[in-house]
Amino acid sequence: MRMGEFLETNENFKNRKEDRIVINKESCRKLNLEKEETIAYIEKVPRKCIIKDISFCGAKIMTIGIPKFLINKKIEINFDFLDYGEAISVPGKILNADFFPGRQDISVINVEYDVDLIPMKYKYKINDYITTIKKNALVG
Repeated sequence: MRMGEFLETNENFKNRKEDRIVINKESCRKLNLEKEETIAYIEKVPRKCIIKDISFCGAKIMTIGIPKFLINKKIEINFDFLDYGEAISVPGKILNADFFPGRQDISVINVEYDVDLIPMKYKYKINDYITTIKKNALVG
């Protein structure tokens, strides 16, 4: 890790907190994220989920559950980045949840990370993606 990279990541973390990365096959490839599916621990209970989007400070996921029973619960989302060789766990809190349209068993959940506990490895991944996209937009 270089000092410049560390400083850039922290600066982007402050200024680009809400920039969302939609998770699909292309963004998974660029992030080196194994897949869209992962495990989230809601109040320490593991649940399979699908990551819909991520940012420096939060995520949107889909999982089985009833929204009103998920709101304000603690959550940890595991991210399987292939180049780290281990899952990166990011803790947070469920801000809100709604049923997936047309389904009464699947919830779409908005998560806000605990800013003080976001792993630096996660911040680097988000920063790398955002700066690469920004550079490509300038060149292209």
